[in-house]
Amino acid sequence: MMDALLPYLAAGLVSFVIMMYVLLDGFDLGIGILFPFIRDKSHRSIMINTIAPVWDGNQTWLVLGGALLYGCFPSAFSALMPLFYFPIIIMSLALVLRGVAFEFRFKAAKESTLWCYVFSLASITAAFCQGTILGSFVYGVGHPTCTRALGCNTFSFFTGLCVVGGYALLGATFGVLKTKPPLQSQLVKLSKYLLICMLFMLVVISLWTPLSSTIYAEKWLRYPTILWLSPLPIASIIALITAWLGLQKKPDSAIPFLSVIAVFVLAFVGFFYSVWPYMVPNTLTITQAASEPKSLGFILAGAIVMIPVLSAYTAYGYYVFRGKVEENTFYNH
Repeated sequence: MMDALLPYLAAGLVSFVIMMYVLLDGFDLGIGILFPFIRDKSHRSIMINTIAPVWDGNQTWLVLGGALLYGCFPSAFSALMPLFYFPIIIMSLALVLRGVAFEFRFKAAKESTLWCYVFSLASITAAFCQGTILGSFVYGVGHPTCTRALGCNTFSFFTGLCVVGGYALLGATFGVLKTKPPLQSQLVKLSKYLLICMLFMLVVISLWTPLSSTIYAEKWLRYPTILWLSPLPIASIIALITAWLGLQKKPDSAIPFLSVIAVFVLAFVGFFYSVWPYMVPNTLTITQAASEPKSLGFILAGAIVMIPVLSAYTAYGYYVFRGKVEENTFYNH
């Protein structure tokens, strides 16, 4: 009985780790995405300081997610990696370049503007690649028109833009929480524009996904399933409205940021439902892709210890560095 549950437990842990990466690294990538809209040099320094203590720790979740996917679902890993080599390599290079730009901007005072643009471009590139991987996973893998050159279809291009916009919204609302006027006021305006964009993107993706495949249409649009799933879009709209009202009335509270996080979590639940019970859409189920029970048990024993430790460390780090951020708190120039 326990052996039969192990693949689903592993899938749950992998999903949790990936979601944590998206939420945590999403907002610090969002800070970089917003750089072109922030002209004041001192304001950019403040934005950098909002993520300076935590940005590298956030990427730990990406490493852990990749390791768990490889160890727990090697068949899925070997099936997906050849399809996603190009966007993954570009994403990895962008994340490395982003880290370099982060440090060089601090030290190379004369070229700080150049490294600001490099930091922003690398953040946009990494986010866009993650979005194209997501879109190709949903639409391309297992689709009759699937080719090895995934990431070149219209749907994956749009999901790439959606992830860039979503991360920008996460970064903007996090910046609202961590900064003071006048930068905070500027970020509030950007957050409102991005909330409208997010609503538009959610509507398009919610319609496009079931219309792209009869399998997804059957899952989402058939009666009475559509009634049982209706709380997801309704809750998403409520969360967006709550974020808007929070920006209007309580910009110093965590309400806008947490509301946007709620939208991401709800979108992730919808994505998980769309692909269930597959690890590779329409090809390999969770049980088919899973490692042997002994291997799963060994990996999960370590993961069940490490994930709470990593979660506690992450929470403690955010607690230590809580509060508003000033320009000269960590990094300047």
